[in-house]
Amino acid sequence: MARPARAYGKPISHAHSHPYREEREHRRSGMYWCERCAVPLLEPYCAICSGHGREMEIYHGLEIRPASPDTLKIIGGILDRQYGASGALAGKLVLMHKIPGIDRTEEIIMGGRALGVLAYLPEKGAFELALKWYGANHLAPLAKKGVVALKRDALHRHLKGKWVSPADVESHIGVESGVDAIITCGSFVGVGRPEFSSSGPMPEKCLKVRDIEKAQAVTIPDSRFADAAKANGRYIRQMERNAVNDLHHVLSNDRRPLTATFSGGKDSAVATTLLMQARKDFTLIYIDTGIEFPESMEYVRRFAQSSGLALDVLRGKESFWDIVKDLGPPAKDFRWCCKVCKLAPMAELVAAKYPKGVISVEGRRRAESFSRANIRLVEQNPFVPNQTLVNPIRGWSALDVWLYIYWKGIPYNPLYDRDFERIGCYLCPAEHDCEFGKCGELHPGLHDRWREFLVQWAAKRGAGREYYEQGIWRWKTLPPKLKALAGKMPKSGDVSLGHEIRRERDGTFVVQGTLRLPDRLGLDVIAESLGILGDIEYDRELGTAVLHMNRGAVCVFANGDMTSSARNESAAREHFKLAVQQLLRVHLCTGCGICVSACPVRAIALKDGRPVSDLDLCTRCRRCIEGCVIAKYYDKIATPGGMTKPTC
Repeated sequence: MARPARAYGKPISHAHSHPYREEREHRRSGMYWCERCAVPLLEPYCAICSGHGREMEIYHGLEIRPASPDTLKIIGGILDRQYGASGALAGKLVLMHKIPGIDRTEEIIMGGRALGVLAYLPEKGAFELALKWYGANHLAPLAKKGVVALKRDALHRHLKGKWVSPADVESHIGVESGVDAIITCGSFVGVGRPEFSSSGPMPEKCLKVRDIEKAQAVTIPDSRFADAAKANGRYIRQMERNAVNDLHHVLSNDRRPLTATFSGGKDSAVATTLLMQARKDFTLIYIDTGIEFPESMEYVRRFAQSSGLALDVLRGKESFWDIVKDLGPPAKDFRWCCKVCKLAPMAELVAAKYPKGVISVEGRRRAESFSRANIRLVEQNPFVPNQTLVNPIRGWSALDVWLYIYWKGIPYNPLYDRDFERIGCYLCPAEHDCEFGKCGELHPGLHDRWREFLVQWAAKRGAGREYYEQGIWRWKTLPPKLKALAGKMPKSGDVSLGHEIRRERDGTFVVQGTLRLPDRLGLDVIAESLGILGDIEYDRELGTAVLHMNRGAVCVFANGDMTSSARNESAAREHFKLAVQQLLRVHLCTGCGICVSACPVRAIALKDGRPVSDLDLCTRCRRCIEGCVIAKYYDKIATPGGMTKPTC
């Protein structure tokens, strides 16, 4: 049975709805390794040798990429420095498997098994390699240092997870304290973390054995990632067919203009290539945020030219560098930059060029992040009215994308070869700290400008050096693992918010608080601003404005004091939150214009840098608040005080 397309869980407007099949996404049965061809397989069958692969033990999904030339240099440098085995990867196909970690953390896969984990440590500004047993087994015959040989007698007891003493050590060469060492013991090989260096004395607990097993002789044939694409040809062809069929089905009966949003990354390149097989009459849209890598802008132009596609380059009215002075650095949990620098120009384009609506094909994937885990084939952009989004590769993994790129011969952004795992703006908080360091190598001017801003921002707010040296700026609320590294976080800036809740004797719940702004809003502005939420009455002599809502009231004083009262606790809290969001939205407006586009009755205009609503037209739908970056991140902009429990 056909189902209506859904928009972030809500039905798309019937004016441009797309009935489509129950989504039949390409399913994989697992991940396999062809020992003969030395390539990964996404189905048991190998299209090169017609053999069957060994099932691999892969956890944390298939966000896997081929190791780039620069990535191989990093790994090779570590292997040479620690074990004197720089040529251990020569000619071999190496894959990088993304796993959870503080910064970039990836398993190094070779021969279908994990050699170890490569992790970037922001506090050290360097990569660290944690060997796994298979890595030690592969390196043992090649290693010239970083090796501890144990006496055979040590095998008489269980060693895995145990400490060994100097009496168990027969010899050691080039060992560094705190750096994984390869362990040999007769016909066994293992890996452990030494608490000594070869140049110094050994403590009683000198080495902790992490893993040890009987050594295995393993021969890995030379191979390339292009071989992997060939070996998975049948799988990739079916994956392509499903995606193109989805596009045909969605687009066949819709005559609205068609675009493809192109970021310069691998996913949008693949989505655009798939679209070219379904339709030819579409325009590429690239949003120049003003903080893009030069390589990305050049790549987008070359891609459009070689594909014979029209290209629209959008730029926002507001500069990132102007807005960041007021809002501060964007963060993983404070992504104001995306709305101001990307969504606002897109909303302007759609309103001006596509007033009757537009379809945009995008390269978003569920596996990219938790925020995209539930994306559907067809969705309505909640921030850009009249823009329908189509996501043909929503169910693809990073490995799927890379295999398709090599199988199809799609040119990709050259930054991927420079050890970038993802590509966006050069100062994006979602990028890894090591990638920002790479930006400094490639474009020192861009890197230094952002670092200088971070240094000044931290200094004004009493933050420590960790804020900019260890990438702490990329979070407003730190994850637990980073709190120990954080040192001093910046103090709140010019906007503060404190509040508490109490219960009166008559049962009424009252939220009482204070919103401090750098410049006081006039009472007329307060009244006009809050008028989109309910009925307003105000007294100039007393300096108060009272907002009457369905289940309560909010009183705002000219000095920033506020009270919200209601018979229901949740209503009192919600009314207080809405009033704060609206006041901040008006006072800190970035001028992005998203609220103007979001208003279904065109009741909003920007005047003197602030949104002004025509209350006679306003229907109080609150879409302007829902789409506003200031309102969304109000609790990041204004540091909240503690909420107390209700008291009688």
